[in-house]
Amino acid sequence: MSNTKMGRVLKSVLAGVLTLLIVSLVAHAELIEIQPGQSIQTALRTASDQATLRLLPGVHTENVHISRSVRLVGDLDAPDSVILESRMAGPVITITDADSNQQIMLEGMTVRGASGFLPDGILHLGAASVTCKKLIIENCRGNGISVGSDGQMHIEDCVIRANGRYGIDVQSEGAQVSGMRNLLNENGADLGGYANPSLRVPLVAEVPDLWVARVPEDYASLQEAIDAVQAGGNVKLAEGEFPAGVTIWKNVSISGTYSTKTILRPNRQGSVLLSMLASAHHVSLDRLTLQVAEMNPISVYGGADLSLEKVSILGERTVNQDPIIQVRPGHLHAHDCVFADIGGIAIEAQSDSTLLLQRCKFRGNYRDLVLTGVELASITANFRDTRERSVFITDSTCHMEGCHFENGLFGVTAIGSTLSLSNCHFSQMTNTGMTLLSETDAFLENCSASGSSDNIIIGDNATVEILSSAIRGATHTGLIAAGSAMVNIDDCRFENNGVAGLILHQSAHAELVDSVIRSNGWSPPVDPLVSTQSAGIGVFMNASCNLTSVSVLGNASSGMLVSPENPYQDLLEEGAYHVDSETGPHVLATDCTFSGNSEDGVLVSSSGTLVLNTCSFTSNGQTGIYLLGVTCRWTGSWESGMDYHCNAVEGIQASLTACDLRSNVISGLMLEGGAAATLTASSLAQNGIGLIMDLEATLHLTACDIVENTRYGLSFYSERCQDGFCSDPPKRDRLIGFGNSIPGPNDPKGNGLGAFTSSPVEYLLAPSESKGK
Repeated sequence: MSNTKMGRVLKSVLAGVLTLLIVSLVAHAELIEIQPGQSIQTALRTASDQATLRLLPGVHTENVHISRSVRLVGDLDAPDSVILESRMAGPVITITDADSNQQIMLEGMTVRGASGFLPDGILHLGAASVTCKKLIIENCRGNGISVGSDGQMHIEDCVIRANGRYGIDVQSEGAQVSGMRNLLNENGADLGGYANPSLRVPLVAEVPDLWVARVPEDYASLQEAIDAVQAGGNVKLAEGEFPAGVTIWKNVSISGTYSTKTILRPNRQGSVLLSMLASAHHVSLDRLTLQVAEMNPISVYGGADLSLEKVSILGERTVNQDPIIQVRPGHLHAHDCVFADIGGIAIEAQSDSTLLLQRCKFRGNYRDLVLTGVELASITANFRDTRERSVFITDSTCHMEGCHFENGLFGVTAIGSTLSLSNCHFSQMTNTGMTLLSETDAFLENCSASGSSDNIIIGDNATVEILSSAIRGATHTGLIAAGSAMVNIDDCRFENNGVAGLILHQSAHAELVDSVIRSNGWSPPVDPLVSTQSAGIGVFMNASCNLTSVSVLGNASSGMLVSPENPYQDLLEEGAYHVDSETGPHVLATDCTFSGNSEDGVLVSSSGTLVLNTCSFTSNGQTGIYLLGVTCRWTGSWESGMDYHCNAVEGIQASLTACDLRSNVISGLMLEGGAAATLTASSLAQNGIGLIMDLEATLHLTACDIVENTRYGLSFYSERCQDGFCSDPPKRDRLIGFGNSIPGPNDPKGNGLGAFTSSPVEYLLAPSESKGK
């Protein structure tokens, strides 16, 4: 026998053996027939791998969960005779937990009626390979088919119709979904996300060299015109209202005649307005009004580019959490657009997207912009009457110029982002104008914030620079910095804020240069224990502040309040910030002015470090500087009686060099309790009393002029003394100094009632060479 004939015989034998093997496997594969009313889920649990479950004709009312290899089949010739209908909320068929080696086949049946949460006909969340063949999927409130994660699916010869959102929604770029000869119609939109256009049969064939398609002159519907026109062409809409719910699967421009006269509404399912697939690299909309209702997204996927020109997107104010425009990832350019009365989020952008919004208006929305992981957003827009947060930014880079925020709940909230604002204005926000948290790096220039509850809150490890800006008229505080925030402020004004112009809390640090803190504290907290503790600047706990050429003027209480405790804790979000150390507050001021404040120029309570160089404290209602080295606490109980006790503490260290303390009503400087101060080459003149010192305080006084004070130059004080004033000075180790001028009333520059309230302390007046004699 020849080699050729032998080869033919062997091939014939092998083919016969293979046929017998296949027949044997098929014969031994388990086949389970299920009547309507019998449990499909029970059969799935008891069936062997690769079993076939045949649904007999009729209505099977059940929600099915599949997580293993199986073939679920009805009638391939009459899929409308075998109906699998949802019995409860959720998907009709859910596929999960199956790995990529599992093979699942769904064939020859009608799947319908999903409702409630995740109301999809078929929801594929696993990695299994799924085949859908000759299915009818209809009347589901959500998607007909939804594929997420890394799912694999082939969809062939299916009819997918009248579903509320997408006919087929591919939610992940990693999913592998293929198909052919599928008829999709009357869905919210036929395809969504990363779906391939080949999954649907177009309503009409693409027409060669058709670059302009008119609706309704050339085509009855917008979807037909999009299908027909060449990629890069233009669909022109006449005046009137048109149902949308379209799948945009190619580069196309859609334009109306005038933005208020050409209106797109959702189709009868009322779900999706425009679905822009990843295959549509560039789409532009011009002179249109998009009328949206609940859950009406315009989706941009896969790096596609959407341009809006003179487009108005109008909602119905029904509150929900859904975005109208979703960009994840992609590029959105909007010019002269209006977003109004949207019940959810006007624009949500994620995953390395870019946004350019110019001359846009946001009005009456629940949220305006939510940016997460955005590569770059450049925004010029007006935001008004926002019912929640106007702009919420996380891990993104955003530049805002000429933006206005008015009458919303929150203005800008940034977390872990890079943010710059130029010529932006925040006014009358119910809560906060700006909230900058968690390592946000922000730059503000020529901005204003006014009339909010708190104009600006900075927390965590945020770093913020503010130049040439005005922070005024807050109900509570102009600016709060907390946590380990770092704030640089140059040429700014903090004016007319209700409680304080500026509060530094916990471990925050601020650098202020050439700025004015004026007329704050007109509406302090209602709590009577802190009602007198409003201030131009508050430095609390472990916070620190460096001031250069700063003017603190005309505040309703103290110009600056320094304390290890925070009387404004109720103004901060509890638990939002973290204290890193227990160093106490610290203030360094150079060339600063504290003048005309209703109480003290500076009040240091309990503990803190104060270093003042060439500063002036003039015409304050009580003292220029008050160092209150005591702690006071309520003791006892309401039943037995409450007592208020104060104890001296040695937590205050103050150093004044070349300072001018002048024309303050009570005194230029007052030390109480365990406070300690060093004064060098300073002037205390024309005050009620030049300097008041508690016998327990410590003072180093060198080369100072204490002159022309109305009463005494230097008064010694203790609660133990008669009428408060003492006939003897403090112990020598508590009062140290030399080279000072403290004249009596007979001197032309003398103090009105005397140099001292006790016997003269001559060594304070001795020149330096006589020190200690």
